[in-house]
Amino acid sequence: METIRFTKNEAAARTIAAYYDTPPMLYVHSFGCQQNVNDGEKIKGVLTDIGFGLAARPEDADLIVFNTCAVREHAEQRVFGNVGALKGLKEANPKLLIAVSGCMAQQKEIVEKFKKHYPFVDIVFGVNGIDTLPDILCEKLATRKRVLRMPAERGEIIEDMPIRRDSTFRAWLPIMYGCDNFCSYCIVPYVRGRERSRASADILREFRQLVAEGYKDITLLGQNVNSYGKGLPEDITFAALLRMLDAVPGDYRIRFMTSHPKDATRELIDTIANSAHISRHLHLPVQSGSNSILAQMNRKYTVEDYLSLIAYAKRRMPEMTYSSDIIVGFPGETEEDFCATEALIREVEYMQLFTFIYSKRTGTAAASMPDPTPHKEKTQRIARVLAIQEQVVAKLGGAMVGKTVRAGFKAIAAAGGGVVLFLLLALPVIAVAAALSPAGILADSHTMEPTGEAMEVWERLPDDLSMERRMVVTYALALVDKVDYFWGGKSLVLGWDDRWGELTEVTAEGSDSTGTEQPYGLDCSGFVDWAFYNASGGEYVIGQGGGAMEQHANCVDIEWDEVQPGDLLFYPEDEHVGIAAGRDWLGRLLVVHCASGTGGVAISHRTGFETAARPVWYTDE
Repeated sequence: METIRFTKNEAAARTIAAYYDTPPMLYVHSFGCQQNVNDGEKIKGVLTDIGFGLAARPEDADLIVFNTCAVREHAEQRVFGNVGALKGLKEANPKLLIAVSGCMAQQKEIVEKFKKHYPFVDIVFGVNGIDTLPDILCEKLATRKRVLRMPAERGEIIEDMPIRRDSTFRAWLPIMYGCDNFCSYCIVPYVRGRERSRASADILREFRQLVAEGYKDITLLGQNVNSYGKGLPEDITFAALLRMLDAVPGDYRIRFMTSHPKDATRELIDTIANSAHISRHLHLPVQSGSNSILAQMNRKYTVEDYLSLIAYAKRRMPEMTYSSDIIVGFPGETEEDFCATEALIREVEYMQLFTFIYSKRTGTAAASMPDPTPHKEKTQRIARVLAIQEQVVAKLGGAMVGKTVRAGFKAIAAAGGGVVLFLLLALPVIAVAAALSPAGILADSHTMEPTGEAMEVWERLPDDLSMERRMVVTYALALVDKVDYFWGGKSLVLGWDDRWGELTEVTAEGSDSTGTEQPYGLDCSGFVDWAFYNASGGEYVIGQGGGAMEQHANCVDIEWDEVQPGDLLFYPEDEHVGIAAGRDWLGRLLVVHCASGTGGVAISHRTGFETAARPVWYTDE
């Protein structure tokens, strides 16, 4: 495997300095998996290396790069929609450069689509072109013509690329690229190429640097980390690499993804059990509990193989937690096949479950398979999975109450969307296993999780956001699209209130709905009270239930540029209140609130909100 050492493109730096009167600004938005996030960090590194600064908003950028995902059709549709939204920015600023990179750009038909239908897109390059981006940019500036690179697979490993990491405590560390598995439903081998492992010395050098810089959460990345080492001149396995890294002194936690069951070994489990720094959590995507379906998926293991490894891991490490991916409605999946999947979920007892309805991807083997199961039946099956997982998470969460464990935050984005079930920082436990994410809520056997847009908003929360603020926003987002607006609706309940959704007479005066029966829910201040009450474990009610005016009285007014997620926003005369939830991909402020105009808990922009205020409850100020 050829290794190329990246060096700064001095000629490109001079070109950029000569072309722009002031240092140009860059905005990068990455879609999809953690590998894409890491690629986005490299794009930032390569371009800041030649003189670009980083813009917080696309409106402030001279170059916008969309780093794309192609795992699911929905992910591609999101990209096209978001790219289309940039047309207005281009019209307002003709000098703005717009680039599309990543997995979508690794497909010829996608490049052709951008060429034909998106004339305002200036640059297109694939997953293997990040190191060449300075040259691509220089070509664009010199010729004034679009630069649309057709997909090309490269076999080299590019080392020493500069990187601008998004976090100061969490780092992504690729150990290999590409995939040789060719699962029948998956497009990744066609866009990421064949497996290529980095030399262990290069990985170790980067790992030591991360530890020295103070990173506490280091995730090893690869499409199949368990196949690491194949094709290298050195004799090394993934387990051996883990032992090498674990020996580095320091205060940190090692995680890894994704782990393919066909290559997962007892040696790997033993390595985790004997380690000082490796997280006691294993993400092992099973996809189906049916051997017939696994064979059609080309997964190259059986249910018995999978369960045998899980059983061994449970014997070696009773404290180990597990997560997995499930595809529901794969072509030809029968009721018997699906029941086998249900049985497997019950037996393993996953702490996290990423569940998707099968999405056909053109170019894969499964795309041509007969698929007679109606979509309605598939949605019914996924609802059954969710019901089972709620029971499992309730059981596992109950077992954690009273325990104190090392806290950690790790958002595992489901590429292309899907249903994600998580365990909360289980209050009143106030601690969560390091491998878990606080992106969901477990309470009274009712699992709530930010989904859809709410999950996307949650994933954009700043890494350095305080625990108190993160908790408030997480709880608030968990109710989006789940709880109705109800005039006078209050709820000082930890977790889900069983009254929500029940037809109840509106007794509070002052509304057109007074005297009618409505599904019980929350009003605007009741929603804010519930979020703070749950975030504090039942210890704090902002405003003591007195409404938006009283909530405002427990805050200090701030300027709009000071607003952080978790701050409160108010209408004139405190007629309405919401919680700042972060920003959208364009950098615009978002608010989560419960309003009659939205029908319930919803996310919107700040229109109508005229005052921002900071709750005095926060201790980080």
